[in-house]
Amino acid sequence: MNNKDISEKFRKAENAPEGDFGPIYSQFGGKPEEAIDHLLKTREGEATGALHRPEIGDIDLVWGKQGDKGYGLSHIIERYGEGILKILPEIVENGDISYHKDNASYVDINTPDHKAVIRLNWNNTSKKWVLTVFEKDKPSPTDRTADVTSDLSGTTSPAPQGKDTPTIPQPDEDVKVPA
Repeated sequence: MNNKDISEKFRKAENAPEGDFGPIYSQFGGKPEEAIDHLLKTREGEATGALHRPEIGDIDLVWGKQGDKGYGLSHIIERYGEGILKILPEIVENGDISYHKDNASYVDINTPDHKAVIRLNWNNTSKKWVLTVFEKDKPSPTDRTADVTSDLSGTTSPAPQGKDTPTIPQPDEDVKVPA
């Protein structure tokens, strides 16, 4: 059974409505680990309200897309490995918030070793969702946190050195859903 078949099976079983990111899974509100596991299985859609931060409100997880202008879990896995998703809820819950001076569409949540970027809109509509998350101060995004054995105290396993740098869509590069 391929990913498309699995996705169709979940969609039919849950009778999930469609949104800009695919099926909308609303049953994972406040359950980030379950939401991540589900999106890893279906490889499409969004889990609404999976994360929460009092200063921001509910934050959605989206499967997204891969590539240089990628976003969401698909992008995070491609660039940084699946392991970092295990500590994403802790980063969002415990990190320090900073607002972008030049662009009110993004909020950063920082720990000493990690950064999560929350996007506050989608196609000119208010929506709070995880754009990306990564381990700071590593030279290669593809080497970052492939097998995370860290907690937020800063203990991590060594990663090989590389040459790539992260790409985050800029304000004038509004992320659009492919037709």
